[in-house]
Amino acid sequence: MLFRPRLVIESTENTQFLNNQPPVAVEDVAGNTSSSGPIPFTVLAASPALPQPPLLPMGSGGQLLTNGAPAVERPIMSIAQTRIESKKSGTVTINGVLVAPGGAPIGGAGLQPTSTDIGDVDAVETALPVTATAADGSFAIPVRAAGAKRIRISFRPNPSAAETAVVSVLVRQQLRLSVKRSRSKLKRRGRLTISGRLTGAGAATNDAPVEINARVGRRWRAVGVVETNSRGVYKWRYRFVSVRRSKTFKFRALVRRSAAWPWPTEVGRTIKVRVTR
Repeated sequence: MLFRPRLVIESTENTQFLNNQPPVAVEDVAGNTSSSGPIPFTVLAASPALPQPPLLPMGSGGQLLTNGAPAVERPIMSIAQTRIESKKSGTVTINGVLVAPGGAPIGGAGLQPTSTDIGDVDAVETALPVTATAADGSFAIPVRAAGAKRIRISFRPNPSAAETAVVSVLVRQQLRLSVKRSRSKLKRRGRLTISGRLTGAGAATNDAPVEINARVGRRWRAVGVVETNSRGVYKWRYRFVSVRRSKTFKFRALVRRSAAWPWPTEVGRTIKVRVTR
């Protein structure tokens, strides 16, 4: 029996033969010999390299950085103004820029603004629409100026991450306090009503304390305090009972600044009242 072994290596490419090599002799148990050849062999082509996934930027805590390009963990956010004043109710714009620590602008980053009314004890923080930065890193957030609001703008490196950049802006409408008198002249034991309206306080309009001052010598002294209603209207009444001679009195109304009141002291005009016997 003759054995004719063939050395075969499977191939997906081209097969070559060892034509110039000496034959291989094979002998069986009876002493018979046989040679084999040529011997086919296969050259395996190298497997094509598999595409590698892009390397995603990672934060210090191992979190993916996906918000904006270039994606950074702790950008620098700056705004043009930390306080914006408006003479009347309307829309104002908060302008700012978001950049990487090296100064490169971050485009396409989502920023979350929120708004909280100041001066209202029942105020809650309200989310405003998300704003995206432009290619140069700039952003513009429109806000309605009515009363006083604290606008907070935050950045997160990804939706589930903690805030890593925050700025705050006070948007405030200017106050106006009107003052008028019921009469300019009255007799002793007559009653005077001083009234007016506070505008521009927004959600803080209701129950705002209005102080009534009278001019005594060279100084103003508080003679009463009243609160505004939900429309900002106030009234203060006074009866002149201790007048012994004809005299002209000066009054004014004001709303004082306090820790819970985000406006400077607002003073209404001075009014005069002539009281005769």
